[in-house]
Amino acid sequence: MLSVLLALTLSLTAAAEPPLAIPGDAPPPRARPERLSPEKLRALQQYKDRRLSIYSETILHGGETTVWSTGWGGPRWGTAVHVSHAPVFTTRDWGFYQGPQRLSVPNALELAGDPRAVDLSARIARKQRAARGWYAVAGVGGAGVATGIVGQVLADDRSQWQTWSSVALGGAITAVVGMIGGAGPAGEARRLEDRPAASMRPDEAQDVVTRYNEQLAAELGLTPDEVWSVEAPVGR
Repeated sequence: MLSVLLALTLSLTAAAEPPLAIPGDAPPPRARPERLSPEKLRALQQYKDRRLSIYSETILHGGETTVWSTGWGGPRWGTAVHVSHAPVFTTRDWGFYQGPQRLSVPNALELAGDPRAVDLSARIARKQRAARGWYAVAGVGGAGVATGIVGQVLADDRSQWQTWSSVALGGAITAVVGMIGGAGPAGEARRLEDRPAASMRPDEAQDVVTRYNEQLAAELGLTPDEVWSVEAPVGR
């Protein structure tokens, strides 16, 4: 009888205890992030400030206002004033940046040690010289206009007035030709200097950025993971 009671007691005790969980392969503990040394923190900050990037841009054009008048300004007829507004439109572009600062194309190529910087700078210099030559012609024309006007004011007779009027007209034509002639090379020089798309494809520009950033990371002694901590988009 005692043995039966003992067996019943042991069975009830075993039923009241929860089952024992046998641990399997526990996941490894999460590694604590390595604390950055002051030297490593400075290296990461230098990389962030000195690295090259390519950003898209939105450029606004137009919006100018032109005002001109017609008619005679006498008391009887008066003068009509006309105002014209040019429409505003946008274009998409992209450029080189170092940190928050936008770089000109020659500066970016020179910073990256790209040999195309020399040729591009020479092309820009040629365009700028051509523009200065045409603008010098425009300056001569402007001087002719001023001389002709002064001559008209000081003319003693109609013959002299007509002569100086011809001088002013010739100077005006020369000035206009010079301004139009200089606008072309000056605009092309600005495009070559400011717009990477004027001299290279997007993939070529990205190669320039990638090579420079890899050299910069090696110079600062940064690992790929450390570089990715700076390069990774926010939220990843």
